[in-house]
Amino acid sequence: MLWARLDSAANLFAGSAGLLQAAAELAGLLGFTLFALSLVLAARWQFIENTLDGLNKAFIIHHLVGTLTLLVLLAHPILLAARFLPAAPYQAAQTFIPNLHYPGPALGILALSTLMILLALTFFVALKYQVWLKTHKFLGVAFILGGLHILLTPNGLTADLLLYAYLIGIYALGSTAYLYRTVIPGLSTRRFKYQIAAARQLPGGVAEFEFMPLGRPMRYVAGQFVFVSLRGPGLPREWHPFSISSGPLDGRFRLTIKGLGPYTKFLTVAGPQLIGTTVMVEGSYGRFNFAKFRNPHQIWVAGGIGITPFLSLAQSLAQEPAYGIDLYYSVKTEAELIDYEELKWAADRSVAVRQFRLIPYIASQQPGFLTAQYINETSGGLAGKDILICGPPPMMRSLRQQFLSLGAKPQQIHSEEFSMS
Repeated sequence: MLWARLDSAANLFAGSAGLLQAAAELAGLLGFTLFALSLVLAARWQFIENTLDGLNKAFIIHHLVGTLTLLVLLAHPILLAARFLPAAPYQAAQTFIPNLHYPGPALGILALSTLMILLALTFFVALKYQVWLKTHKFLGVAFILGGLHILLTPNGLTADLLLYAYLIGIYALGSTAYLYRTVIPGLSTRRFKYQIAAARQLPGGVAEFEFMPLGRPMRYVAGQFVFVSLRGPGLPREWHPFSISSGPLDGRFRLTIKGLGPYTKFLTVAGPQLIGTTVMVEGSYGRFNFAKFRNPHQIWVAGGIGITPFLSLAQSLAQEPAYGIDLYYSVKTEAELIDYEELKWAADRSVAVRQFRLIPYIASQQPGFLTAQYINETSGGLAGKDILICGPPPMMRSLRQQFLSLGAKPQQIHSEEFSMS
């Protein structure tokens, strides 16, 4: 709307060259705005989580916005170059060649090249999480270079006071989000110092850790997750998300971790050797809680290590006597069942006004994988019930589609989707 006030907006109707020039300007403006939005979505600010009803949703949107940002910003120089075709192909090619005599355009080429490399690594290269995390931090550098490109390139956009103020505001917002998350993350009020107070190794490459606060404890509710970072000589310091597997315990909490990648395998192998280690904890995050949906009739579906938030929820269920819940716990073999006795104890405590059924599904003893049809038949239908799913991403995607095909509404199905290891 601000751009439409400018004289350059009239270029939309001034022939093919004018149309391409106007479209290039719009692509630059939209791409820059989307870039800032992607950085804000990744900042883990609480108002973002509250607005989008969950940090996992913010990350999903961040991924989509990042893809759209690259496509729109790629269109900007392509449209600029297309103005000279077919009459002046050499001049069109010069659009993509940095010229140090013109720092504004040169910075734009550098910013776009940086963005292309980083997003190509994200989308097309199977990087280890630690490497991906380090490369991802340079996205903010590309944004800062892109902002300098806009401000240092002579054009009609920065000559307009209102549009200039908008661009400065967007530049400040995106840069602040980047600096807050990457350069000065210690300012976050949601970080706490903890110590590993206990650890035990479980079958199936799983380890359970109990964390004790060293100072101000973190507040959390059942079903939430945290980011943790080890602090100690020779220990990996990157941040990883894990679902809390305990109910609120006087500031303490428990994580149950399965070795799925290099970082989690290190934790599960080290196990008790990490007792006494200082850990920084950021959180709590998430809206994966049965009480949030206010529907007493629910179906919970856990796949493998996806049982962890349900362990936490089951321990808090006693405080909500009106709920009736069926928990389907799907694993490949019986040995992979985690804290099964704890869940069975919670189910055995069910009374007439609160039904909590535990339904294990062991794939090696069944004709196939757990299906929505099986759940539909054993739970007496899906109508009027909220469905909570946590497990491997392929399993969650498959079950979601199966539930929808059986008539479940999208708003009935809730999931927590993280796959970092």
